[in-house]
Amino acid sequence: MAAQTFNCATLHEDAFTFSDSDGPKKCYYPDRTVGDRDWSTAKAFCEDLVLEGYGDWILMNPRNFAEYSTIRAELGEFQLGNGVYWWFGQREAEEGIFRNVDDPDECPGVFIQWQKDGSQTRSNPNGNRGDQEDQDCIILIELDQGIAGASGESFQDKACYWSAGYQTFCKHISTGSIDCTTLHADAFQNPADTTSGTTSCYLSEDDATGSTFARRTYESAVDFCEALTAGGVDWTIPDILNREEAEFLRDPANGLNFQTANVGDGFWVGQNDMTGEEVYQYYNQPEGCSPVFLRWLFPDQPNGPIDDGLGSQQDCIAIKPDADDGGEDKFCTDTYYTACEMIIPCLMFEKDTYTIGEQNGPLTIRLLLQDHKEDIVTVELTVQDNTTSNADYTFTSPTSFTINANEAYKDIEIPIQANDGAEDLESFILTLQNPTAIHLCEPYTTTVFISDETTSFWLEVSEVVAYEDSIVYVIVHRDGYRGNNVIINFPDDRKA
Repeated sequence: MAAQTFNCATLHEDAFTFSDSDGPKKCYYPDRTVGDRDWSTAKAFCEDLVLEGYGDWILMNPRNFAEYSTIRAELGEFQLGNGVYWWFGQREAEEGIFRNVDDPDECPGVFIQWQKDGSQTRSNPNGNRGDQEDQDCIILIELDQGIAGASGESFQDKACYWSAGYQTFCKHISTGSIDCTTLHADAFQNPADTTSGTTSCYLSEDDATGSTFARRTYESAVDFCEALTAGGVDWTIPDILNREEAEFLRDPANGLNFQTANVGDGFWVGQNDMTGEEVYQYYNQPEGCSPVFLRWLFPDQPNGPIDDGLGSQQDCIAIKPDADDGGEDKFCTDTYYTACEMIIPCLMFEKDTYTIGEQNGPLTIRLLLQDHKEDIVTVELTVQDNTTSNADYTFTSPTSFTINANEAYKDIEIPIQANDGAEDLESFILTLQNPTAIHLCEPYTTTVFISDETTSFWLEVSEVVAYEDSIVYVIVHRDGYRGNNVIINFPDDRKA
């Protein structure tokens, strides 16, 4: 039986698939029949959705630009008219702090607060501006600094490795209440810090070293903070967690000595989008927490906080497929269309190729399970010779495997047999088929290459020429596998 990957269109004619190497494989279901759900109703609709027996749907929540672009293109195919909005799953937990709503409660929302103005070219974030590398890192700017007409918010995106660099300050979070000056005489803390049970201490590079102000790249700033030993505690590049912390640090009267010779000078902070364009995370991102993808309709988004007169803020996000760029922050009580997403329960190989030396067996093949929960999974693994013979490995085809509930992977060992004599690079193909309680996703085939690391050499003296430095020219013959570079060392022995 030929293996077939799961097709989301079998769930509904409007459903479509998204898959890339950076995240889970998903089905999207846009409900184009109802366009008047508020954000909470849209979220509940997705969570209650069942199509062809499949549950675990959530409000659509793209994790990178490729996924966002696919969604936007697919929704645009419905041609529902200009100005039609669709809800996104990201939401503002509090002012400037955005969260993927399907993340566990312990995952913090990422605080992002851009400096904005009325110019398309000077809006932040302005990403890859074409005149330098991608601007994947962020600086904190001084409270009174800014471009004419700008709203004076906290952050600008900058090139992480720009040689001119920016200033560095470091942060230490202590359990309990401490006096930060006990760590260093110039360390300071925010008196208004209300983080439960902790104290945040800050120390700038010029105060820590007693030297003049210096500029660093982002990575250099990270290294400086992690090497800092003030007070015998650990320091790190600072993740700015909320608006109050940002406003305190931006005021130079509180401890940071901003050097603002140029518009756009400031201090590095931990937030960055190195994982992907506009996929934001903290430097000290908790394990298991997903970065937040935030793409805004430039230049004036997000433009909250705006009060609707009833105490509501623009805490939710919606997109227009016909818009030139990203989302807009909206009142969560507004009513728009709903699209849901589901991570496909599927099984696949970890890699689509493996390479092993015939002397280095056995080979471990890993099967990955995506969104696998309660059910016990079975699958068959078959093998097909490509340029090998079954003398090169030991495996019965097909072989059935069982994977227990809640397991994230299954490792399979295939013995590799070493042969006498030299051979060229050989390969065989493994294929998954006949799964139960789960679907197959790409890659469901993988090619295994076996290299013969046996190589023989012999020397033929072609010509001997005596120079002052005693150089000897020889011809070296090589027989066997030629896939590796080989260095031949001759002993320093001048005896005949």
